[in-house]
Amino acid sequence: MRRSGKTTRRIDDAIQVLFTHGEIIIPSKEEQIDYEYRGEAEKIITDPDSHFYNYRTYKDEIFNEINMDLLRRIRRRLNIEHNLDLEKKGGHKYILKQ
Repeated sequence: MRRSGKTTRRIDDAIQVLFTHGEIIIPSKEEQIDYEYRGEAEKIITDPDSHFYNYRTYKDEIFNEINMDLLRRIRRRLNIEHNLDLEKKGGHKYILKQ
């Protein structure tokens, strides 16, 4: 059975945002609203399914676990295709490692 490709597209988006803005933000549920309020919504990367799971279970652990899996996949793709890696800038912000 063929999958939908949502995660692949999300990873592509994340890498594009990273090269365009120099950083990506993978926030926890509580912090997402905060970043959006500060005008950094275009840098926020979350797995679309994380919201679905979060609303159904009301557990931040599931939301964060799904987004950390997304981060692992972004790092893997960066390493394979661009020979680059991320480093944590602070909070939930990540930049390209120099």
